[in-house]
Amino acid sequence: MKVSAEVTVNNGTYEEWLEFFNSYESKRSVFVRNEIIKQISASKVQVDFEIVDLEGLTALSSDPVIMDEEKRLGVVTIIK
Repeated sequence: MKVSAEVTVNNGTYEEWLEFFNSYESKRSVFVRNEIIKQISASKVQVDFEIVDLEGLTALSSDPVIMDEEKRLGVVTIIK
């Protein structure tokens, strides 16, 4: 399933978010492929990708470490 996500970083920068996002790329790559990250502005990012395991990606997204960092950065994600 191909997905496009708009990510807004309310309490940080694109660079901070990207560093965080890249920190768990090896875990995420088990569940998604063909990720394309496009910076829209200083606080908005578009991420296009294909989900290969929705249950696994949902579980990863619920990881407390990931959720805590997203909360700290004020990340809001809208799936299009």
